[in-house]
Amino acid sequence: MTRFPTAGHLASWAGMAPGNNITGGKRQSGTTTKGNVWLAEILNQCAWSAARSRNTYLSAQYWRLARRIGKKKAATAVGHSILVICWHLLSNNADYDDLGGDYFTRRATPTDTKTTSSDNSRTSATKSHCAKWHRPRRDIHG
Repeated sequence: MTRFPTAGHLASWAGMAPGNNITGGKRQSGTTTKGNVWLAEILNQCAWSAARSRNTYLSAQYWRLARRIGKKKAATAVGHSILVICWHLLSNNADYDDLGGDYFTRRATPTDTKTTSSDNSRTSATKSHCAKWHRPRRDIHG
């Protein structure tokens, strides 16, 4: 893997790099780069089969993205993830360790949900301060 210094270089060569379309400070989705059509097609097929597997990280990623951006774009994104994983495995001579299907739910749960008494007093003071400035409007005509 010395030919590709980073996973991004490999993804760009394979045609799996995400497009970038920014105008007026707003990010929009773009088309993927042109690259190795055969490899991109194989990675998309792998992404479809990974999406059908149960309780894996790639399946969770696919279904999480498919709700938001559609199934075909989600398959392309998962194909990109598969390529990045392959680059890391080959360049580091490592074994694949799946993060699990519940990775995104574990990551989203807050670890510290306790509030101290000083936090409670501060929020109540803020609420009373806000209530002072946000009174209902008086009826002018009535």
